[in-house]
Amino acid sequence: MQKIRCPRCGVINLEKYLTFPQCAGCGSTLPVPKSSKPSFFRRELHAILWVLGIGGVVAALILAFDYLSTPAESNARLFIYGSASRQVALQQTVVVTMTVDAVSETRAQRRMPLQNVKMRLPRTLGNAFAFVSVDPPPDEILVTNGGRYMNYNSLPRESVLRLRLFALKPGRHRVRTDFYADDYGPGAFTFSVYVAPRPVVKQATPAASTTP
Repeated sequence: MQKIRCPRCGVINLEKYLTFPQCAGCGSTLPVPKSSKPSFFRRELHAILWVLGIGGVVAALILAFDYLSTPAESNARLFIYGSASRQVALQQTVVVTMTVDAVSETRAQRRMPLQNVKMRLPRTLGNAFAFVSVDPPPDEILVTNGGRYMNYNSLPRESVLRLRLFALKPGRHRVRTDFYADDYGPGAFTFSVYVAPRPVVKQATPAASTTP
């Protein structure tokens, strides 16, 4: 708090006086001290910075809340690859080997096995093949209008499934198997098999007899 001497009557005034900036002695206007204006500006600047700081913190909290409360879209998908018998004879077994894996996973997903894995065989499969078995055996097999579902409660990544089908109809057949799992986009494996028809067995023609 600065002291200001009145140039008119010589009374010393303080900034905290109620009469300031008027002289307490003669009432004349006192000269403004050189440091008063900068001090005022410093107080105003400090207040502005304080408000801006509080506003920044609030904005950061709002953004953090929105980020945490809105689940990020996952690009993780199942990735299925394998092989199948290319050609079999009618009423022979087709063996399909499929490896169940995933791509574009988060670090946390890579540490965990796949949960609630479902392999679907389409209903139209029965037109050309009969289901025989799948190894490892599923925890549940469910048959619906949409097809036959092999359900696994949990599967490690890169699990190998061996599917066996019995060929019922000759011709070239294209089969698609669909896979689903929790927290992953669906995957699929498609294979083609040519089922050869049974060869026609010609009966031997008896030799003609000769008359002596």
